[in-house]
Amino acid sequence: MIESIKELKKICQNSKAETMDWYSKIFYRNISVYLTKLLLHTSITANHVTLFTIVLGLAAGILFSFGTYSYILAGALLLQLWLIFDCVDGEIARYRGTAGICGKYIESLDHCITEPFTVVCVGYGLYVLLDVVSIFVLGVLVALFMVWSSSSANLVYCVIFVAGMHDMGDMVSRYRFYEGKGAAYKISTIRHIYNSCIKFPTTPTSFTVFLLLLTVLDILFINFCPDVSAGSLTLIFGPDTDVIYISGIFDHGLHFNFLYIYFLFFSIVSIIRGIVKIHNNFQGVCRYQQDAKQQQS
Repeated sequence: MIESIKELKKICQNSKAETMDWYSKIFYRNISVYLTKLLLHTSITANHVTLFTIVLGLAAGILFSFGTYSYILAGALLLQLWLIFDCVDGEIARYRGTAGICGKYIESLDHCITEPFTVVCVGYGLYVLLDVVSIFVLGVLVALFMVWSSSSANLVYCVIFVAGMHDMGDMVSRYRFYEGKGAAYKISTIRHIYNSCIKFPTTPTSFTVFLLLLTVLDILFINFCPDVSAGSLTLIFGPDTDVIYISGIFDHGLHFNFLYIYFLFFSIVSIIRGIVKIHNNFQGVCRYQQDAKQQQS
């Protein structure tokens, strides 16, 4: 007999090791638990769900690449389902007591495959929709920096372990120490707001939510309010070969697209964050090397 939804939330969603943003906790977790309860009546394992999640992510990316608003909207909706099932696999594993490094590896593989693939497909879809090749180039660059920054983080532990500077247990202990120290370190309110503003629009959850909301906004404006005038400036919504275009001397018309503007911002911030992460990972290796020299002396 499967427990009630309230009991399942206590069993499956109270993991201190898992960090989630507020939107996922409020929205996705309140939906995923119902799917978890349904799947617990079957022989489907957490790893099966994770593999299905990968298929959902790839399918969403393919839909984006068609470059029409209807397909982009379908892809954005499918990404919402991808995030929900991304919660389900962990809940099943915790309920059945099958959580382990194999499941964590497959789940990490899901994000390593789906997120860069989706970004490239969104960039290509916008290129097809708007005929702006630079947005596709940006999408490819973002995907590359996603892979590079993730690889650089893994290389920190790989090179230290292979070099024999620290054993794995010591590395984990140091990681937890710095993680706890970072959580205890107090930063100014302004700095905290700045970090949130930079991080929030580029997280996987925020990316999928913004894709959905801004696609809906574009569709609504194009169909019901294709142009908005403010003084001598007119905003013209919809796909156009000249995304940023001002005509006339006194009467100005600016072609506008919510999805394009967000993806442009997302790309620039993601590339900068990727560069910073790679630099921070290199500094981490340097710190390990300095510690090793001090211990030898």
